[in-house]
Amino acid sequence: MNDAFDDYARGLAGTEVSPHHGVPSYRAGGRIYATRPDDDHAHVMVSADLVREATELAPILCTELWWGDKLAGVRLDLRGVDATIWRSLLDEAWRAAMTPRRRR
Repeated sequence: MNDAFDDYARGLAGTEVSPHHGVPSYRAGGRIYATRPDDDHAHVMVSADLVREATELAPILCTELWWGDKLAGVRLDLRGVDATIWRSLLDEAWRAAMTPRRRR
């Protein structure tokens, strides 16, 4: 397990960790911003622009995460992706989770 990833995510203000479909999920403001499907990978929920940026910077270690026909975030291979990349993505995902949603 990548303890640095977990420690960093847990250290973001207001973060709670709980299971989601059997895997740890990191939540802030009641919204999931990252999950850990296994010891070597993380899913981080960021905008399509940030997904494209991450996949261009590290195309083998960062791949698109799709839920059906929706681009939901980026899948990270924590065995090789640089910590500055995953920290930046976690920060952005956490910030988006903490931003109140507008009611429709």
